[in-house]
Amino acid sequence: MTKTIFIRLAGLVMAATFGLISVSANAYTLTNDPDCGAISVFSPDYTSCVGAYDLGPGENDVTDGGADNIVNDILNIQDVFGAEDWTFLEKDDTDSNGGCLSVIGINSTTGMLTICDGGFDWPIEVAISFKAAGSFSIYYWSALAGPPGSISWEVLGVSTNNNGGIQGLSHLSVYVRNGEMDVAEPGTLALFGLGLLGLAAARRRKATR
Repeated sequence: MTKTIFIRLAGLVMAATFGLISVSANAYTLTNDPDCGAISVFSPDYTSCVGAYDLGPGENDVTDGGADNIVNDILNIQDVFGAEDWTFLEKDDTDSNGGCLSVIGINSTTGMLTICDGGFDWPIEVAISFKAAGSFSIYYWSALAGPPGSISWEVLGVSTNNNGGIQGLSHLSVYVRNGEMDVAEPGTLALFGLGLLGLAAARRRKATR
């Protein structure tokens, strides 16, 4: 089974599980303060974003990517970026070069991340939650080119302190959704092949007349 199929199946299982696990209504609040799209800069540019969200006491946007994590609820239950099937890839809270991500810029407002080949059908859809202090924003790329896929960022639309100072990034969490093409059913392919054979035979008969 390819990693692409595994990610699809994992996304479906996670989505089905979400119906059994709900996130507390007071776990987070959408404030749009600061507005995620007002002052953040990315290369390549993101497609859309939501946030900032304020977290409730003791809450976190993502812990382990489980079905009860807040960002999973926003992506796969609220469907803020369209259909569900988002699959958790990795969370990083230190500058790292492990797993499928290479990250530079934790505890800063600027940085860069690189997503490995991963066996995905590139380009892929990517959603990233950037969390700073007690707030987070989620950014979405509809078609990140690769492999590997790289994104540089200056994240200012996440959290500010009481004096308006921009807070450094605590961690980022990456979710993926493959942009693969639909594959025709075997029966459809067989009929298509028979049609091509019939067309070729007709052309041969016409040529011999």
